[in-house]
Amino acid sequence: MARAAERQPRPALHPNLVEVYRRKVANLEAALNDPSGRDEAATALRDLIDAVVLYPGSKRGEVRAELYGELAALLQLGAAP
Repeated sequence: MARAAERQPRPALHPNLVEVYRRKVANLEAALNDPSGRDEAATALRDLIDAVVLYPGSKRGEVRAELYGELAALLQLGAAP
């Protein structure tokens, strides 16, 4: 059954996906560096993150975080072999 999952094709990515994310991150960086840009930074973050789910870790004081949304997808793409 694991082989069937391996044969499934990966979804095709939009050719401009990287550029879209690059612009969003650049906008976020500029907003974070501008003291008057906090509202813009918050909007940029909302565009990239849908949810953050926190789980207790195995040791006291440890927390595991799962990130959902466009930013999470981008980070997964960067980690893909």
